[in-house]
Amino acid sequence: MLSDAPQQLLPTIVSRCQRIDLDDVRELCEPWKSRVVETLASPYLARTLEKLAMSNVLLSILNDIKDKAEQLVADEGARSDVADEDDKEVFEAKVSARYREMRTDFLLVVMRWFRDLFILKAEGADALVHNRAHLAVLKERALRLTLAQALYNLGAIEELTRQMEKNLPDETLLAYAMDRLNHGLT
Repeated sequence: MLSDAPQQLLPTIVSRCQRIDLDDVRELCEPWKSRVVETLASPYLARTLEKLAMSNVLLSILNDIKDKAEQLVADEGARSDVADEDDKEVFEAKVSARYREMRTDFLLVVMRWFRDLFILKAEGADALVHNRAHLAVLKERALRLTLAQALYNLGAIEELTRQMEKNLPDETLLAYAMDRLNHGLT
């Protein structure tokens, strides 16, 4: 069910639905956003080793994001080469907080890709697709998915997000998620 006014739905209907918001306005900065989308649009996601390689590409993007978070915190006035242990802990906490914020935006880009697949599989309008530059790829892949697979992918990304919030290793989580996801490739 698609609705542009979910607050007007009856509670009995809402209780039988899974809510998937389609209008997030947050954005991951460039060049990372383009790199994530290009990775997900890659035709090399059919085999297990290809999925592992792609998870490594996504991990390298996260590592770049982590480096940028450290640079931003340093530029904001925190000193990275301080002698006082408390100041170093504060700096590391600020970097960690900034990285988690940027990682959330990274995960939003991934979620939007799989939301687009779900929208197309559910016969939603092309205007609802977030990654319109890749509409042809998304449509082709959506044809190869079942509705259950498209919905499962969204759950898998939500689970990835929850696991990353527990500060489990990004490398392990990405490899596991990429292997679980059905990318609509044969």
